[in-house]
Amino acid sequence: MICHKADPHSHLFMSMYPDKAGYDRQAVLTGNAVDALNWLVWAKTKDGSKNRNRPKSVLPGKDTTRRTGTAPKPTRLSRLKELFKDRVTARDDQSRDAVINKLFG
Repeated sequence: MICHKADPHSHLFMSMYPDKAGYDRQAVLTGNAVDALNWLVWAKTKDGSKNRNRPKSVLPGKDTTRRTGTAPKPTRLSRLKELFKDRVTARDDQSRDAVINKLFG
């Protein structure tokens, strides 16, 4: 956890967090603005339309190459049926919409 009251230019902060030393609030906000503008320019290129060569962040420790949740691992149908077997029991008299409403509310 970063100490929010310590000056990012102090020797204590530099020794505890060398990768974040010197980056105060103004520098981080400026870096975020630069990252956003770089992304906007990239998004209008051919690489952006095919999600290739995403621009690197100017801030240290910020990896923009891969967002979390963009490549979930597939789950087998048998595993899904096992997970949801207690929630829904499909009968012949239930319609598909009723089963979906029961499952997702």
